[in-house]
Amino acid sequence: MFDSQPEDYCYRCASIVKVMMEVEGSGDDKKFRVKMRAYQYAKLQEETQEIRLLVLQPGKFTDDICFTILHRPLVPPLKDETPSKRLSVEELRKTLPERSTADETLNGRYLFIHDLLRSSWSHVNPKFDRELYELPEPQQPTLEPNYEALSYTWGSMKNPVAARVLSAGNSGESYETFQIGQNLACQDIDERDAQLKRMGNIYALAARTIVWLGQEDDDSKRAQAVLQYLGEQVEFTVDTFAADSPDAMEPEWFLGSYPLHYDENSWVALVALFQRAWFSRVWVVQEVQLANRYAVAQCGDTLISWHVLQKALLLLYNKKNVPQKLSLVLTHVMPVARILKSGTTIDSLLEGGGSLQCSDPRDRVYGMLSLAPPIFASRIQPQYGLPLVEVYKDALLVNLGLNQRMGQLLYCRLVGRLDNWPSWLPNWGLNNPDFTRLTHGSASRISAAHAQDIHPDTLEIIGKECATVISVGHMAQSRNDEVVDIIRD
Repeated sequence: MFDSQPEDYCYRCASIVKVMMEVEGSGDDKKFRVKMRAYQYAKLQEETQEIRLLVLQPGKFTDDICFTILHRPLVPPLKDETPSKRLSVEELRKTLPERSTADETLNGRYLFIHDLLRSSWSHVNPKFDRELYELPEPQQPTLEPNYEALSYTWGSMKNPVAARVLSAGNSGESYETFQIGQNLACQDIDERDAQLKRMGNIYALAARTIVWLGQEDDDSKRAQAVLQYLGEQVEFTVDTFAADSPDAMEPEWFLGSYPLHYDENSWVALVALFQRAWFSRVWVVQEVQLANRYAVAQCGDTLISWHVLQKALLLLYNKKNVPQKLSLVLTHVMPVARILKSGTTIDSLLEGGGSLQCSDPRDRVYGMLSLAPPIFASRIQPQYGLPLVEVYKDALLVNLGLNQRMGQLLYCRLVGRLDNWPSWLPNWGLNNPDFTRLTHGSASRISAAHAQDIHPDTLEIIGKECATVISVGHMAQSRNDEVVDIIRD
């Protein structure tokens, strides 16, 4: 039986709440046990472009998680047509003497290089109007809703954490249980398909993105301190050019050949941090690439600017003398931190994310849509109900129709190919396949490739016969000399 709904005080939410109490026994032997209802999603309204916002309630770090879930429309604002006083990089370069130049850094500031050596945040002419090149101060957020986006990885589905959802009803406020780690699995698949293409706007329009790396552990504070200092010594431009920061205490550290003299404990701490799950996931690439310059990475209670962390990663990756184990880990981490130039192709995105992981192999394509060229993304409709082969085939054929290039054939492998998988279709679900590619060029120079899908498993391509395969040997792994020996045999 259920008794009436007594009032209870929630110290985390500082409010009176109504809870259901289950009564056992009778008289003085009565025992009360809180009975919570399982949380059920309310459907989002697509026509008003709604998203879900999670509003955390105040509390101590060790308290149970308590929050409300709100539905709010997220409509991208119209492009600001107000003329900017700030010059473009090209315009700014025209104001500089012959031995000076300027480039845009990863966080949008202009970096000046004077006499082809010294870096500075200031124009060589001290009387030059700073408003013409300095990054404008941030304005008060005017976009509604004003929210922060969280970039994180799902924990194990085997041990979900129970949280409390505070909801408003006709009879007052009540708590409902919410299994963190299961809510994505419970989401309506049609809604998931529709919302996926909005992920880019969700992170791009957030007031700030917070990267959650996990709890403090494995000397993570030491690792973050090292990364903070490293990132402060260097600047990287959007064209991947490296230079010393004008504020650097170590002006030569940006050079790839310059040694870093850290102790063994620091190197071990860095390896442990970069081996955390966040650095290995497909989805986090677009989340940080689309984040604004206020994004931060948090481990435990320690925060570091994502921009600084990215610079430190790029600096370490370019070093020739870091420990071998760190160098190996950095190779797998770099797809998350790499600099994506304007006009990055879907081919480059899929190839670059080959070492990253995802629970559903369809996310190899869907997880990169917000970074792909808009014309490609507009022609891909996420459908998790489709067979994997159809998702990959659709991506390849759309890309082929737009670019008229057959470069993706280089990534096709017979080893590990699934049943009924066309030989001409890459399996992007394979994690960073280990194979060697010979240096290649376009035999037809800039002529377009002519191909069409004439059958579910047949791709017809127009070409010129130049040789015939007469034998197939074992697969070469990673050395060019091994490839040459196979060819000679």
